[in-house]
Amino acid sequence: YLMLMAFVRPVPAGLTEEIDAVRAHKNFEGVLKQFLLTCQLGNPLDNLGGIRVLMDVLWKLFTRRKKYVSASDHMDVLNQDVNRDMKADNFYHVIFLESVLRVLTDLCIGQDNRAVAAVQDLIAKELMITNEAAASRRRPEPESHDNCWSSTSTKIDVNTHEQMKKAKGRRG
Repeated sequence: YLMLMAFVRPVPAGLTEEIDAVRAHKNFEGVLKQFLLTCQLGNPLDNLGGIRVLMDVLWKLFTRRKKYVSASDHMDVLNQDVNRDMKADNFYHVIFLESVLRVLTDLCIGQDNRAVAAVQDLIAKELMITNEAAASRRRPEPESHDNCWSSTSTKIDVNTHEQMKKAKGRRG
């Protein structure tokens, strides 16, 4: 995870950054190729951990998170009395996300050109149930250390949002 994320770059703003992004993407592709080769060897059930790492990278790139919003700040978004200026992080360069998706697609198809059900099931499950709190708990130390969702037992779900909306409605 950390090796892959070390090469990821945001959308380049100029020629120098574009050159750096192309160089970093080449290294990123090299690491992904090793992931692909390793995950295609042997029993697919033994390689699900590597695929889970790729899914964590996919989640990180797709959500573009570099900093984290605490649970209280997240709930304050629903409160009109509190004015929060929450700016989005810069997007990661799309070519990195595309590369991860290509590898995940290749892993869904076995060497005999048949579907690899275990891999497809894991990817589908991860795409449907993963959220920032769940993903951050699996990340290594530098990523999970400053993430408030990794250590708290705070759970924000649909019921929590509905309660906040009802409370907001009662206040006027």
